[in-house]
Amino acid sequence: MRTVLSLSFLILTGCPQPTNCTTEARSSVSVNVVDENGEPILNAELTYSVDGGPSLDCEIFGDGSSVCGWEASGEIAITATAQGYQSASETVTVESDECHVISESLTLTLTEVQCPPPGPSVIAEVSAEGYPDGTLPNDAHIWVSDGTSEVPIECWVQGDAESGVQYACGEGLAGDLEIWGEAPGFGSEIVSVHVDADECGPITENIGLLLHDDCSDEDDTAEPSVFVLVSAAEGIDGAIPEDTEVTITDLEADIPSELCTMQGADLTGVTFYCGSEQAGNFQITASANGGLSQASAAVLVENDECGDVVPGYVELTLPVVD
Repeated sequence: MRTVLSLSFLILTGCPQPTNCTTEARSSVSVNVVDENGEPILNAELTYSVDGGPSLDCEIFGDGSSVCGWEASGEIAITATAQGYQSASETVTVESDECHVISESLTLTLTEVQCPPPGPSVIAEVSAEGYPDGTLPNDAHIWVSDGTSEVPIECWVQGDAESGVQYACGEGLAGDLEIWGEAPGFGSEIVSVHVDADECGPITENIGLLLHDDCSDEDDTAEPSVFVLVSAAEGIDGAIPEDTEVTITDLEADIPSELCTMQGADLTGVTFYCGSEQAGNFQITASANGGLSQASAAVLVENDECGDVVPGYVELTLPVVD
């Protein structure tokens, strides 16, 4: 009889059955951010933390709804921010069963604030070596970049500053920015600056920027206007007729031609230096064999941004004389 009772008890109670859990991930908190009229604020940014942990970004959808956390339970603190609105925060307790979290929903209402007109992200006080206060080299340009575009944004002049010229850089740019300047013969270091933002936009930062003279350390050694390499169409490598002369003629000035100076020879020919620190449009002529063998070429020589000559280069080959 005792055995029968025990068997009957097992049949009536049965064994625990396993729970069949689904495999989808469920949201911890679904969030909508609206203004005081209940209209969605589509540019809102949302962050959350779980049980005082690190701040994480919520997943934002195009209709203004968001999900903060997936299958995360505990005390979930959510903060919403949007430009032109006061931020709002709220903490939601999310519980879970044996399979999933029990999803919660939340609506955060942001209050609009009255913001002043947007201003520049950075005010740069720019000065230049060797220039009086309030003046800069002609054609000076100041640039700002936030690293998101290959094309920098040019800053604009705001007025004179205490020791330079004041430029306003960027409008609506926040984060890590780079500022630099340039002018003919002048340059600057790249200045990195971090610009914070509040509910009304970027908080303007002030920096100083010095344009340094790139030409002050130039070597004062005189350079020829043109390097000329002369070779012969036939003959020993690097050899040219003994009576070879090379001249330089300024095509834009009524002055006599000048003889060039022989400098040295190698297997490719003989090098001549023509002119000295002169810019212009020149004709280079090499002649030999009593003038029966000639070669010439025109070359334009220009100045760089520091006013120094950038030497031209010409190769001339003397033809064979029949």
